[in-house]
Amino acid sequence: ISRVMGEGIGGASTCLLVATAGAIVSYIPIGTLASRIGRKKTIMGGVALLAICVFMMLGMELMNSAVERAVDKPDTTHWWSAGAAKDMAAGGVLVTAFGAVVVGICLFGNAAALNAIWTSVTATPLSTALWVLSLVLAYLFTFRLGKQEQVKTPKENKTEEK
Repeated sequence: ISRVMGEGIGGASTCLLVATAGAIVSYIPIGTLASRIGRKKTIMGGVALLAICVFMMLGMELMNSAVERAVDKPDTTHWWSAGAAKDMAAGGVLVTAFGAVVVGICLFGNAAALNAIWTSVTATPLSTALWVLSLVLAYLFTFRLGKQEQVKTPKENKTEEK
C-alpha cells in the first residue's frame, strides 16, 4: 500500500473511512428523496446535476485559460500577482473537478447504474458508433491536435538570435 498510495496502513484506512462516511452521508438523503418523488424524477435530477457539472467544468477551464492568457507575460512589478492569479484560477478548476468527481461517484457508484449506462450505449449500432466516434474525437483533440508547432512572432525570433 505504501508503494501505491504513498501512505501506510493507517493512511489507507483513513481514506477508506472518509469514502465510506461520504457514501453514507450522500446515499441516505438521496434514497429518502427518491422514495418520495419517484424514480424517474430522481434519475432526471441526476442527469441534470451531471450536465451542470460538465458545463461548470468547461466554464472553469475557459476562465482558467482566460486568466492565464491575460497574465501570461507580466512586467517585473506584477510578476508575483500574475503567478498568484494563475494559481488561484487553477485552484478553482481543481475544486470544481473534485465536485464533479463527487457527483459522478454519487450517480454512478453502483454496478446497476454502470450496467444501465453500458446497456444504453450498446443498445443500437448507431449509439455504439456514436460512442466510439466521440472517444476517437476526444483522443485526437486531447493528444494530437495540441502537438502543432506554435508560430513565433518576429520579436521572439530576434530575441533567440541574440
